[in-house]
Amino acid sequence: MADDTTGEIMQAEVVPCDEPHDEEVFFESKMADGEYDEAAIEVAGEVCYGQSFTDFVGVAWDDSTLDVWYLSPTEQTWNEMDDRLIQCIVTDPAGPTTGTLKGSKK
Repeated sequence: MADDTTGEIMQAEVVPCDEPHDEEVFFESKMADGEYDEAAIEVAGEVCYGQSFTDFVGVAWDDSTLDVWYLSPTEQTWNEMDDRLIQCIVTDPAGPTTGTLKGSKK
């Protein structure tokens, strides 16, 4: 699990779902071009806690034992790298999982 959810992530190790892993990207969304707007990114991140989570896991986030966080553009990556990607990430606080959390209803 990410200990620091601020700052930039330059690279991440991709682990197949059939191997033990700590986190799983369950939804991605690209933001529309325009000026960087931190409030819009926060609203877009709320998607991670809403219907996209329910559709993926099979229960609402409020009823789940799983944790959620998301990656979003910073003002610098927005302006310098044309970064528009929001990635929703699910993790099981009980520890690493093998296989997907999709449909786990946890």
